[in-house]
Amino acid sequence: MESRRALVVFGLAALLLTPGATGSPDISADSTPPDIRPAIFGTPGSNGWYISNVTLNWRVEDTESPILWWRGCDPATVTVETAGAPFACEAASEGGTVRVEITIKVDKTPPSASPAPSPQPNQHGWHRTPLTVGFVATDNVSGPDQNSCTKHAYSGPDTEGRVFTGTCKDLAGNTSSSSAYTLKYDETAPSNVVGNASRSPDANGWYNHELTVAFTGSDPTSGIPAGGCTQTTYSAPDSGDASVTGTCRDRADNPSTAASFGFKYDDTEPEVTGVTPAPDPSGWYTEPVVFDFRGTDALSGLDSCPTITYDGPDSANATVVGECLDKAGNVGTRSFGLKYDDTGPQVTPSAEREPDRNGWYNHSVSVRFAGNDAASGLESCVPAEDYEGPDSVFVVLTGTCRDNAGNVALGSVALKYDSTAPQVAGASPDRAPDGNGWYNHPLTISFHGSDATSNIDACTVTRFVGPDNPSASLTGSCSDRAGNPSGPGAFAFKYDTTAPTIAAVKVQAGNRSATLTWETSSDTSLVEVVRRAGARGAGVPVYRGTGRGFTDTRLANGVRYRYRLTGYDEARNPATREVAATPTAPLLSPQAGAVVSSPPRLGWKARRGATYYNVQVWRGRRIFSAWPTGRSLKLPREWTYRGRRYRLTPGRYRWYVWPGLGRRAQKEFGPLLGSSSFRVR
Repeated sequence: MESRRALVVFGLAALLLTPGATGSPDISADSTPPDIRPAIFGTPGSNGWYISNVTLNWRVEDTESPILWWRGCDPATVTVETAGAPFACEAASEGGTVRVEITIKVDKTPPSASPAPSPQPNQHGWHRTPLTVGFVATDNVSGPDQNSCTKHAYSGPDTEGRVFTGTCKDLAGNTSSSSAYTLKYDETAPSNVVGNASRSPDANGWYNHELTVAFTGSDPTSGIPAGGCTQTTYSAPDSGDASVTGTCRDRADNPSTAASFGFKYDDTEPEVTGVTPAPDPSGWYTEPVVFDFRGTDALSGLDSCPTITYDGPDSANATVVGECLDKAGNVGTRSFGLKYDDTGPQVTPSAEREPDRNGWYNHSVSVRFAGNDAASGLESCVPAEDYEGPDSVFVVLTGTCRDNAGNVALGSVALKYDSTAPQVAGASPDRAPDGNGWYNHPLTISFHGSDATSNIDACTVTRFVGPDNPSASLTGSCSDRAGNPSGPGAFAFKYDTTAPTIAAVKVQAGNRSATLTWETSSDTSLVEVVRRAGARGAGVPVYRGTGRGFTDTRLANGVRYRYRLTGYDEARNPATREVAATPTAPLLSPQAGAVVSSPPRLGWKARRGATYYNVQVWRGRRIFSAWPTGRSLKLPREWTYRGRRYRLTPGRYRWYVWPGLGRRAQKEFGPLLGSSSFRVR
């Protein structure tokens, strides 16, 4: 823009510097205004439109006097599409002022073309009459030039997809790209139209109820769409020569000629006639009755009338429906009434009273028979019957009743009868004797018995809680399921709940041992001793016998042992006492096998009569010896023995203690007090 503006300014400057433009002006008069001419550079189209970018320059000149001023005359470029960009240039000279205006229209975009057949295709996209395949243009700037669009006339032959192309121009002269239209053309009607029934004839080529006839055809070009052929429902009138007509229409809407479908139709049932067989003299039928029916049919003709045999259900108002079938398959019916009863009455036996117990009778019972008949009604039943034996788990009493049609029925009732008392067979305690045939706490005795017919229902169950008795006895009885009671039975046993006594229990702890003593009452037959080590140790039996003392050996020194002594009598009644003892060793500390990290203090039990002690420490050989007068000695960390230096280093050591008697110079020693070991880590 700046460069163009410079050119215009340059041109005007040149005009101003021409002779007479400056200095002393020509005194002659100038009556002609400046001449303004636009110079347009671009590709012209049609109807005053440019189809490319446009450059605008202005030429301003006056041959008689200089240009005094100008405005709006700069060069300009139009690059956007527009329906009219206005530009104006105005200039003045001695001859006057002039203004020139110009409008530039630019459309660089070709229009779009789309097919526009006339007439339009049907809903399936097909044509069946001659048409013009034209195109229409769309343009948003200069507007479409519809007269410029391609047009093709077509009137055949049938085609499934012929392609036509075309273009359009806009008013500026731009040409669109090619657009295509695929033509589907079919002016030939469907052929081979035939009707098809929705089902086969009902009987003998006849239809006897509503049917649907669907027509079908063929069309080689556009084809026949779903629902394109006639579908007709026929339900009347009856005729041996009925028919319906139908057509097909293809996708191009070409209709076929009408086709006919013929058939035979009869939905009228035949008329049924017949004679009811004579009833029995009582007016009731008691055996199956055979009915032979006949009929007539005026159209398709009678086919058959099946024979019917009536054999129930029983009813005073029974009905037999006769049927006849015509050749079209229609069924005609007619009802005939009768009274029918071939079933004996229902016989209901009943006892005069309820069973005595558990469904059993244990004395005489009377059974009567009653009946009812839902069809012909009850006439009579046999009289009641008494039963009073023999005993049986299954007694059957029978009787009969007769109805008004003469049918006789049998009824029976099953009874359970037992009038004989059961026998007590024995008794059983709920557990074995506690000891030596004696019971030492409450027990339950269950009696049991036998019964040959109804079986035992219940027997006495007795609980015995005392008093003590070496010749105790309980009695009981049984009853059977029929309620008959038995005679009494007895059970003898020995009973003792009084425990013996255990007293004067003592315990003396020793070195790895404990000695127990005790006293018992005369009825004590057995003593058991159970030892438990520590607070949570498991109990271990260590003695079982009739003695009054026991020494437990191989114990661990320093461990507290608890002893539980239990004395039993012949009935296994227990008497219990507990004592405790802690065995100790002569060498007290450190405990045997202890692990120490510093020189230990060796301690031992005092020996009566000892005035001093000899303490020796060995590690493979004797490495230490001392003569203390007390009951303990602290080992040094380092020492000298027999001219050799020793140090208490990690390892296992064993130590010994002997008691010295009298003066040390006498070197009189008692037996070894004890030995033990420890480990230095």
